[in-house]
Amino acid sequence: MELDYKKLLLELYNAPDADALYQLIVSYGLDGSAYWKPYGGNFNNAGTFENQQSSPENALVEKLTNSIDAILMKECMIRGINPKDKNNPEVPQTINAATKIFFNVDNGKWENIVSTERNRIAQNIQIILTGDRKTPNVAIYDNGEGQNPSNFESTFLSIARGNKNDVPFVQGKYNIGSTGALVFCGDKHRYQLIISRRNSELNDSDGLIGFTLVRRHILTPEEESKYKLTWYEYLVIGGEILSINEKHLDLGLNKTSFNCGSIVKLYSYQLTHSSDATLDLWRDLNPLLFESALPILIYENRGFGGHSPTKVMLGNRTRLALDANEHIEFQKTFQINLFNSNIPIQ
Repeated sequence: MELDYKKLLLELYNAPDADALYQLIVSYGLDGSAYWKPYGGNFNNAGTFENQQSSPENALVEKLTNSIDAILMKECMIRGINPKDKNNPEVPQTINAATKIFFNVDNGKWENIVSTERNRIAQNIQIILTGDRKTPNVAIYDNGEGQNPSNFESTFLSIARGNKNDVPFVQGKYNIGSTGALVFCGDKHRYQLIISRRNSELNDSDGLIGFTLVRRHILTPEEESKYKLTWYEYLVIGGEILSINEKHLDLGLNKTSFNCGSIVKLYSYQLTHSSDATLDLWRDLNPLLFESALPILIYENRGFGGHSPTKVMLGNRTRLALDANEHIEFQKTFQINLFNSNIPIQ
């Protein structure tokens, strides 16, 4: 019986936690080794995943950095500019130059942009929390360049290929940052779902939504005698990345459906603070992403009451600048020459 890939994708995405996701994989008969490839084409990849970030929030910042890069890359390419063309003077040479050109934000100073415009742009990068209150599922969405399914293995699923080394206005250079978050995912498998479609405004888009599941391989008793370490792997069927031909998907984003770009979902994620994300997660991420090139929307969807479910994160540099703008003290200086006055000096 042929699998319904759209049904599979939606069930994977909406799994309430890592345990339920594992049961779903088993129920579909996709747990066997024939359906999984080693991440980066290398069975000796565990060290890349497990020796990176010291905290779950730091690992999320790496994801957000990738999302910011994807937005800036898209904005560059839809203007007909090759971001890797070193001889093109139109290619921004810094992140601040890119925000000036693409979003009319001088030197990345988002405090000079009205809040309604900041909020509008923040819809392009979202952190969505669902599921359990202590160990939620965390999805990171960006309306960036996205990737065709045929390019997953050379982009999302590659290690240390330096895909962005020639792009001067992005932050992610080493092609390993996206792997660091998996160690903070719950359950022994440490699941991460990747969904992407190449932006429709780019000429090389094939129109397909690709998806795969990344996990930590659990050694069988037979493998334990053969391998010293486990590895991380990703889901394929017939050796290929799964894909569907759909225009829109309802993936629980804030005020939008998924059309293009990318979503990475981390299951049963072990955040340092498990309360309302618009409070603690917002507070934790602002200093870590001190000078965020783009505003980011945090969307708390776990039913906490008493607060707005969304909040825009700008980074502490912009927060400090906004606070200074809102609490200005006007001072006027003047000089008095006491030696030329008739006022006696005590």
